[in-house]
Amino acid sequence: MNRYLSKVTWKGLMIAILVVAVGLGAGVAVLWTSGDVKADSGLSPGFMKGTNPSKPDPKMIEEGKKIYFRKCVWCHGVDGAGDGPGADRLWPRPRNFNQGTFKIRHTASGELPLFDPTKPVPGKNDLFDTVTHGLPGSAMPPWDGILTEQQRLQVLSFVTTQLVKDRKFDDKTETFSILDIENKDAMKKVPYSKESLEKGAQLIVDKKCVECHGMEGRGDGNPFNLKDDWGFPIQPADWHKCWNFRGSREEPYKIETIFRTMSTGVNGTPMPSFADNTTVEERWHISNFVNSVCEREKDGDPFSKLLEMDPLTAKPKINFVVPSGPVEGEIPADPNDKKWQDRPRRLIGMGGQITHKPRNFVNRIDDLWIRSMYNKSEIAFLMHRGEAEYLYGVQ
Repeated sequence: MNRYLSKVTWKGLMIAILVVAVGLGAGVAVLWTSGDVKADSGLSPGFMKGTNPSKPDPKMIEEGKKIYFRKCVWCHGVDGAGDGPGADRLWPRPRNFNQGTFKIRHTASGELPLFDPTKPVPGKNDLFDTVTHGLPGSAMPPWDGILTEQQRLQVLSFVTTQLVKDRKFDDKTETFSILDIENKDAMKKVPYSKESLEKGAQLIVDKKCVECHGMEGRGDGNPFNLKDDWGFPIQPADWHKCWNFRGSREEPYKIETIFRTMSTGVNGTPMPSFADNTTVEERWHISNFVNSVCEREKDGDPFSKLLEMDPLTAKPKINFVVPSGPVEGEIPADPNDKKWQDRPRRLIGMGGQITHKPRNFVNRIDDLWIRSMYNKSEIAFLMHRGEAEYLYGVQ
């Protein structure tokens, strides 16, 4: 367990819930009591006013249509409704483009993402970044190296003009409020430190993050009752696996990715924006803490070495050999015994059973941590997944 998370108790959570209940009883639902007041512009702190993107050239749209029906239709469907022939076998399901609801953005909650068919600038063109790098933790692959830069702009020109049906990117009533993370004066990034982690640990209770993500950040606070805007089940992010955070493929441990999600929310899901409910400083503390929970070389140490990532999968490198070490006397039955904790752990990849019926295409357990030791008569394996630990011995 993360040492800072262990300091947070359910007492703090119950107090937060009680405050809300009292407010409701009085006829006033005050869910948040802190946060920067919006500037005169109406924008939340750190956001700047953007403009509508230019409309794609008709030739770009036509070429993009050809690419879409070669590469994208199998998941996203003929009309872009996320109902392609492979959709039922994917979790989470492919994006439904029709409503213009996109998760990963630098724009305010509820707004369309950034897209400019003429400017593929990293961090300034949300949809281009998504297609280029893919979405970790989903079936959306990176198309960089498969489609040229021009082809990616073309297919997005088709999607944004023909498959987004309920909204229009060039509609002047659409607003674009852009989170300017690079603005050092407005953002005032808080350094990753023990003090910041302690503040973040308390804030995830105060701001009720634990109600969905769980007290240990494993995405198990309310995992079976949440649905997205289309009525499909959705599970909160597991903070221990930052490499699965959407929009994090290039740098899984990048704290700015978490800060962006905290500030913009995730459209189409229960994850709201905290831009108006927290201060910029509070969001940095929470982001630092969430980052600290992600697995590192030394279990439970938020300042130990980061895990080495596989450049092909953008996930931790999988180990195919589990080292086992000798121990004198009995093998301890307690997983918390120092002898077990001193043993090196290895990450083993797992996949769904898809060979025989019933096939499991929706595999939610994709890895397992393993330790091993042996004595003169037996060998034991300690398997760890989330909060669950299993000890197996073989004579």
